[in-house]
Amino acid sequence: MEENILDMIERDHQDLLRQTDGILTRRSPTEATLDPKFSVFQQFFLAHMNAENAILYPLLDQRYPALTAALYREHEAIKDGMQDLASRWHETTGWDREVRDLLQYIERHLNEEERQVSEAVREILSEDELLTLGEEYEERMRESASRRVGPGRAETAG
Repeated sequence: MEENILDMIERDHQDLLRQTDGILTRRSPTEATLDPKFSVFQQFFLAHMNAENAILYPLLDQRYPALTAALYREHEAIKDGMQDLASRWHETTGWDREVRDLLQYIERHLNEEERQVSEAVREILSEDELLTLGEEYEERMRESASRRVGPGRAETAG
């Protein structure tokens, strides 16, 4: 059965929330590289935000410009926060607290986005249009998965 874009985004949100569970517990400040758990989370989240920004938000912006502007700002704040933390992964003072704060911000964003975006999108798009956008979203996520997205080389989410 085909999934529409809202179903895919909701599934990705659940995957992202599951990934947050191990980020702090698997961090190793003595390692020479950033914790792979954080890197995977960052890459997946950036791909997810880029897909939303490219496919869904422009449609919302036509009818809900204030909502869309707030969502873009939140994406930028999350992207900047992740890049900042990735560049300071080896710091032992404050890093864990800042990761916890960012993860709480992300969780709130995902929950609000699901509620607000789903409602707004269903008002302006048919189920067929949602299915077509689902195909576009899936293709964009597949393309992102084939590229390395990480600190210093991250795609912009805007």
